Amino acid sequence: MSNRGIISTLSIAEKLEAAQREIDSTKNKTKSFAQPILFVNGRLNRKNYPYVAKNFAILKGIENEIKHICRGLDLVILNYLLFRGIESIKNEKDLLSIDYSEIEKLYNSSTNDK
Repeated sequence: MSNRGIISTLSIAEKLEAAQREIDSTKNKTKSFAQPILFVNGRLNRKNYPYVAKNFAILKGIENEIKHICRGLDLVILNYLLFRGIESIKNEKDLLSIDYSEIEKLYNSSTNDK
């Protein structure tokens, strides 16, 4: 038969060794990802819920953190993170006054370190 190659004549132990070598070489070629902390499942249901299109910028450091710890569709992740942030702020008892330049400096220094 033409579909029988060299591997079909090998012993089971030799086949397992060949398979293990293939797995090991594949592991070295794939990019490793850290274990995600958040997985957001689903997609935006624009047909039944009103969404507003926005054009905005995200600090590179924040984007890197999102990609590092979150898995899912980008817009779904961003909507969830915005939701959680708003819920967190609502639980505050006092007025929050934030100087955003401090956040920019924080992410700028962390990206320069890498």
